[in-house]
Amino acid sequence: MEANIVTTTELEDGIAAALYELGCDVDEIVPADNLVCDLGMDSTEIVELGIVLRERYGLAVRVDLRGAETAGDVVKKIQELLAA
Repeated sequence: MEANIVTTTELEDGIAAALYELGCDVDEIVPADNLVCDLGMDSTEIVELGIVLRERYGLAVRVDLRGAETAGDVVKKIQELLAA
């Protein structure tokens, strides 16, 4: 089975799109944005983000975003899961 190759830029764009789908109301999402303070997410929305990203990237495992504080942390987590 061929590995799913996704660039960091594609991940950043895909995660930003998922955040917008979940209702983040900011002009631009950058990796340094804090999920709670900058993007206004609550714990339920962070769980929903994990579900959306699991479906978007075809991941077989649950996306656990506990400990992810920024959009960049989410990118790193998805990169780890795609590499596994």
